[in-house]
Amino acid sequence: MQITATDVAYTYMKDTPFEKKALHNFNIRLKNHTYTAIIGQTGSGKSTFVQLLNGLLKPTEGEVTIGDWKIYKDTKEKELYFIRKRVGMVFQFPEHQLFDETVLKDVMYGPINFGKSKKEAEEISKEMLTLVGIEPDLYERSPFELSGGQMRRVAIAGVLAIEPSVLILDEPTAGLDPQGHEGIMNILFQWYKGSDERSIILVTHQMEDASRYAEHIIVMDKGELAMEGTPEEVFAQQKELEALGLGIPETVKLLKLLKEKSGDKKINTVKFTLGDTVEEILSFLGKD
Repeated sequence: MQITATDVAYTYMKDTPFEKKALHNFNIRLKNHTYTAIIGQTGSGKSTFVQLLNGLLKPTEGEVTIGDWKIYKDTKEKELYFIRKRVGMVFQFPEHQLFDETVLKDVMYGPINFGKSKKEAEEISKEMLTLVGIEPDLYERSPFELSGGQMRRVAIAGVLAIEPSVLILDEPTAGLDPQGHEGIMNILFQWYKGSDERSIILVTHQMEDASRYAEHIIVMDKGELAMEGTPEEVFAQQKELEALGLGIPETVKLLKLLKEKSGDKKINTVKFTLGDTVEEILSFLGKD
């Protein structure tokens, strides 16, 4: 689904002494079937923006369009039902959302709540549990008896089981070790690639994740759009990013340093995977 924000503003605790404007005059358009990463300093408005996309917050001004649905400041709660079915959210530490007595029942809750029969909910839940790597012998276990990594996967399966068209990920791998981090990111990327009707919006502080997985990057600063483009376009602007308090991927840093020290202007510094970076270095060294 296409997503559009038009002249969007959001103010926390409006008309109180603690009023704080988190977004102002924010305009963006996200195409269907796009993996978008949103980066920016803490307080830049990233999380506020994504919470507007499924009606957890409603804009103080402007409008958010999700496919055929629009969200205004006066949108009624019942009108957000269909949006929340199409836009799923995985928060930081999603395992804190687990509550049911077994793994399978927990994952089935969302589909049943959105109108699936028990049989349909069980089928899609088992499919999503398989996708995230949870074995059938764990289905009847309490989710609270699982390891932290397994709990994270079950919670993500619960969001995927409602079959959203848009999946919002707000720092979904927070607190995980590198292996767990990579595992979760690859699972979510696999889900995205599974259908041309799926989109992902990733809020992250990890420049490596933004560069490796996203096709489109949004940079936010003080509630506004600072820049946007492909990873190649955005991470080529090192000075501008540094002025916003942001970094660039380690691979880009390494190749920029090599280019600077060697004076070889032919080095392509915008490489994001280890394999591509090694290939660029070997090319510089004159090796196949």
